[in-house]
Amino acid sequence: MANAPTLSNKISLHDVGKSIADEGHVPLLRNELLFISTSMDHATSTDTTILCETYQIKTVISTDAWKHKRYIVDTKASGRHVREVFAVENVLGLSSVRINLRGDTFLKNIINGLPRSAKLRYEADARTKNIRDPSMLQQSRDLVWNRDSLDDIFLVLVSSATLIGKCFNNVLAKEDMYPLIISGDRAMRDNTLIVFLLLLMLDIPVSSMDRAYLQMTNRLPLDLADGSDADWAHRLRNAGWGKNRSIWTRELCRRIDTKYGSASKLFTVMGVTAETIDGIKSIMLAPKTTNLIDF
Repeated sequence: MANAPTLSNKISLHDVGKSIADEGHVPLLRNELLFISTSMDHATSTDTTILCETYQIKTVISTDAWKHKRYIVDTKASGRHVREVFAVENVLGLSSVRINLRGDTFLKNIINGLPRSAKLRYEADARTKNIRDPSMLQQSRDLVWNRDSLDDIFLVLVSSATLIGKCFNNVLAKEDMYPLIISGDRAMRDNTLIVFLLLLMLDIPVSSMDRAYLQMTNRLPLDLADGSDADWAHRLRNAGWGKNRSIWTRELCRRIDTKYGSASKLFTVMGVTAETIDGIKSIMLAPKTTNLIDF
């Protein structure tokens, strides 16, 4: 956004529309509608003011880990309480959307994918140790972050496809929700997946998505200004998650085609409606322009 006040270095914000252009650098999406960022939990009060007043943000979709677990009554499961994974709330005039793509199904799939001996050892530790025990926290962190980034994000997609579809139908297809931010953790993992699927739905060329992905994830995970966990961020860049960025977009497309047959079939599995797809295209796609030639 031209002449916008500068945001602090505690968050990283990108205008997705400005990041997406075709090979001739022609804009493919409307600008200043869809933004992707690291966690808004680290935004300063000045950042919040700039985002609300200058960027006119109406909605924040957060994929970052929920600090406090919340439970709801599942009417489809005999009224038992289940962990809440999707919520839309109004907070001081803004739509706040919380979506947890790394719920119980995702975690069970990770554990089930471990070699048998490692799985039994982890399950034994989980039964006998406090969940806040430093050794358990380190095991859990290594279990997720030492994974290959493509294996990790594709498992998120498979485990939470219908939940992502719910976000598309209930939020991203609503024009009055924009401009909006899709925020995530300091490595922008799960929010990048949602943006990728959005671009796939909009038929954006893979080459354009490649450039945008590398631009938006440059130098991530973000080191906070106070230096907290800087060593973790450095190690993460060199771990399994930090690899494969140059092929991330193309390989994810290949895996989707292999498992689902096509992107359109994936959206069907996600439960995304035709009305949602038409609505998102109407909101996001830039008007087509015709170059007039003066003879």
